[in-house]
Amino acid sequence: MGSTQTDCAVLINGQQLTGNDVHDVLVEADLDQPDHAVVTLSNQSTKYSEKINEGDDIEVKLGFASSGTAQDSVFKGEIVGIEPVYAAAAPARVHIRSYNKLHLLMRGKKSATYTKVSDKDIVDKLCHLHNLSADFGSSPPTTVYDHVYQHNLTDLEFIRMRAARLGFEVSVDDKKLYFRKRVDADSGIKLVFGVTSDDSTSTLERFMPRLSTAQQVSGVKVYGWDPAKKEQIVGEAKPESSKLGDKHGSAVADGKHSNVLQVVHERPVASKEEADNIAKSILNDRMMDFITGDGVCRGNPKLKPGIIVTINVQDQRFDGKYHLVSVRHRYTHAGQGGGYRTEFKFRRDAKSGS
Repeated sequence: MGSTQTDCAVLINGQQLTGNDVHDVLVEADLDQPDHAVVTLSNQSTKYSEKINEGDDIEVKLGFASSGTAQDSVFKGEIVGIEPVYAAAAPARVHIRSYNKLHLLMRGKKSATYTKVSDKDIVDKLCHLHNLSADFGSSPPTTVYDHVYQHNLTDLEFIRMRAARLGFEVSVDDKKLYFRKRVDADSGIKLVFGVTSDDSTSTLERFMPRLSTAQQVSGVKVYGWDPAKKEQIVGEAKPESSKLGDKHGSAVADGKHSNVLQVVHERPVASKEEADNIAKSILNDRMMDFITGDGVCRGNPKLKPGIIVTINVQDQRFDGKYHLVSVRHRYTHAGQGGGYRTEFKFRRDAKSGS
């Protein structure tokens, strides 16, 4: 990592720990899953294992001090595990494990019935139960359902299931739960090979994209049955132009295998609007599997799942905008291989970037 000094801060219940006591930090963030953090601390004289408690608030901030980049919070959550390590040939350490507030929705399966509600109503109610606020982005879900069943599911499983039917993403930032469509606005962050030039650009160390037409289809149809009208319900979705680049994967596949459709029967639907939403969700998910992959860059605390970044490796086919689906921040205080790096996974539905 050269001479650049990483600025790492760990705060427990608002109090910052001594910097030299923080040896390793790992923060893992994935869409639709609780963020997870593991902080390894010096534990001489049981300095932390006796004083830190399960349920304590914890925050991790990262940034490069010598470059002038301000620290950014990469994790806020609560401590769920305390794991001291005592070894004869090594200093005492303690691993502190934490989840963000989304883990509150994982505790306990239940069954419930909702009537005459939209998905917005359902999410608002579940957020209220867990002391969270909901953010639905610019397009809150409006379809109203006569009956919705939560059958022996955790609240997180249920919300993820509802999100999947709409093509929405689920994540939590501190005490705010996001239940919204994929954000297509560019974050302004650029990942390039070379020397970091400013706060919006990070050095890219590894980039491994994988292009595949195996999952691409010309369209999706969802079939259901309306018992009241005694007629078939048909929902349909066709590919639209990509917002991440030129010529989406379905168009590329169509050049060789035209009119390939995915037909879905197993998902119950009550209206054409609901069937259309499910068809569009399935299609968009498959289209985003056109280019997938992972990469590693100089540590950047601004990277998080759900944002759009621009990647430049001087390859016209694979340069361009990508949607991040998971991010891993890894910080090591000292030793060979020490420093701060960010690993990430990405998706795109376009053949070439814009």
